[in-house]
Amino acid sequence: MKHVDNITALILAGGLGTRLSPVLSDRPKVLAPVNGRPFLSYLLDQLVSAGFQDVILCTGYKGEMIRKTFGDSYKDLTIRYSRDPKPLGTGGALHYALPMIEKETILVMNGDSFCKTDFNKFFEFHLRRKSIMSIVLVRPQHSDDYGVVALNKNNKVAGFNEKIDCQVDQYINAGIYLMDQGIIDHMPDEEHFSLEYDLFPHIMKSDCFGFVSDGELIDIGTPKRLKRAQRYFAANF
Repeated sequence: MKHVDNITALILAGGLGTRLSPVLSDRPKVLAPVNGRPFLSYLLDQLVSAGFQDVILCTGYKGEMIRKTFGDSYKDLTIRYSRDPKPLGTGGALHYALPMIEKETILVMNGDSFCKTDFNKFFEFHLRRKSIMSIVLVRPQHSDDYGVVALNKNNKVAGFNEKIDCQVDQYINAGIYLMDQGIIDHMPDEEHFSLEYDLFPHIMKSDCFGFVSDGELIDIGTPKRLKRAQRYFAANF
């Protein structure tokens, strides 16, 4: 049973891509060519496959290039744009886009990472737990600096540790979230803020749960990881 009609999908696509600048200086990070395609197209294909009909792209740095590349539609998706007037961080970008969101539940995806996820099962989990925020978690395939998330026995989030060298027996943040609009009440007053650093640690006492996926996290945040993504998508798509 599909539930995605009850969700607004939003992709955070405004990052500067500073660590990628030695190999990608002429375009925003989400347009990095991966296996002959803009990386962002893989995320849009996920939404199409799940049955979504529209998506909001939160753009910033070189956002006009993203709009020129994808326009107002992609396959069955209608694309809307929220262009940050200045760097706002992941949290600030979401907050800035809120007036465009009509539905109670928001699917938020980092635009520089990919993880195979059954969005309908994820939403069912979110509803069943009555969660203010649910987060997709995976086991790390590499000992890199990812955000590590601790769970209790009921899959409730017990702790966030951002950007530490992770171990294979830990869970890492896959950059995919379901949030209810009530999360607005927990956001800081600052215009610029981070979801990972400024919001998530403060909502642990609320009903926040981790949805464990067996997918692999693929991100393009560094030249090394971009090469790894090239190999992954060449082998799997």
